[in-house]
Amino acid sequence: MAIGPDTKAVYTIAPTPFEADGRIDWESLGSMVDFYDRCGVDGMTILGIMGEAPKLDAAE
Repeated sequence: MAIGPDTKAVYTIAPTPFEADGRIDWESLGSMVDFYDRCGVDGMTILGIMGEAPKLDAAE
């Protein structure tokens, strides 16, 4: 779903948690998603403005 001028909801900007060696921290990511869900957000933006995209490879 694309966010546009008619979007009416709460979207959080979700950071991507990384391990010390640069891998995605999947356990922390799952915890973060569960937290946002419990808070009642309607959606999350990912790889938007936190600078994670260049740190990920195609498989990630």
